[in-house]
Formats: sequence, C-alpha cells, structure tokens
Amino acid sequence: MPFLYVGLPLGTYMIVFDKALLEIISGTSSVVLGSEAESRKLPSSKYKGVVPQPNGRWGAQIYEKHQRVWLGTFNEEDEAAEVYDIAAQRFRGRDAVTNFQKSEEDDAEMAFLNSHSKAEIVDMLRKHTYNDELEQSRRSYGSDGNGKPKEAGFRSFSFGLELKAREQLFEKTVTPNDVG
Repeated sequence: MPFLYVGLPLGTYMIVFDKALLEIISGTSSVVLGSEAESRKLPSSKYKGVVPQPNGRWGAQIYEKHQRVWLGTFNEEDEAAEVYDIAAQRFRGRDAVTNFQKSEEDDAEMAFLNSHSKAEIVDMLRKHTYNDELEQSRRSYGSDGNGKPKEAGFRSFSFGLELKAREQLFEKTVTPNDVG
C-alpha cells in the first residue's frame, strides 16, 4: 500500500494520503476521514421507530411526551417495524402513522389493544409474547370468522365478553385497619 508522507514545519503534523483515505495524525490523537469512517457508521432503517444496534440486530422505540419508550431488540428489521406499529396503534390510536398497512377488518386486535394498558402492551412486546396473547384472546373471546364476536347469552357492550352473575362468598365490614 503506497503512502505519500508530507512533512510540515516543526515536524509535529504528518498528512498521509492513500487513495480515498485521508488520515490526519497529530501527536497521540488521530482523526479518520473518508471511506473508513463511513464504513463504521451503522446503517439507518427504512422504517419509522426502528434503529440499528451495534450487534447487527434492530431496536424498536416510540416516543411519548418527549420520552423514549424502548420496545425491544429484534433479529429482523421488519419484525422491529411491526412491533413499532403495534405500539403506535396503542399509543396514538387507530389513525397512527405506521410502517405497514393494517387491514380494516382486524377489529379484534384493536379491541385487544384497548383492553390493555400501554405498560402491559409494551411489556408483551419486550417479552415477545404479544402475538401469543393476541391469539389466546381471540380464541377465548371467539369469533364468527369475520372478526366479530360470536353471539352468546349475555354480552357486555364491548369486546363480546360474557357477563356472569357474581356470587357473594362472605360478608365483612371494613375497619380502619383495612384502609391503608
């Protein structure tokens, strides 16, 4: 690899030229410009809410009230983008800007998102259990194939949950010691 050394007055600076690489060395510190510096930069994501990690994986994040909420780290960029979309729908509603188009018929997922707190959804996403919990929710609530709940005896006003009569197990009077 041929180098061209150019000495400057006082001999404290040396400039090294090598095709596309320009390296300026001054004493103990060095600054690297050109193709070597560009090769060290992490690639950016084409998806909203997705950031590259130094280990080659992809992170998902969303901001709420000027604070970053970390959604987790994923092997694939698309997977991180899907997680961001789920969080965006829970944090910002049905009209949230997402990376992928959601089908209008998936009201069951919106009902699932609305039935859980933001913290619960973020926890499921971080633990990679969101899809399992959503499927379990769909199975337990039932569906007629069109995304609408099955008709059952008594239903609540939303989500197709059955109402069950409460049975009193015992009677207890509240004392000052019970209130904290």
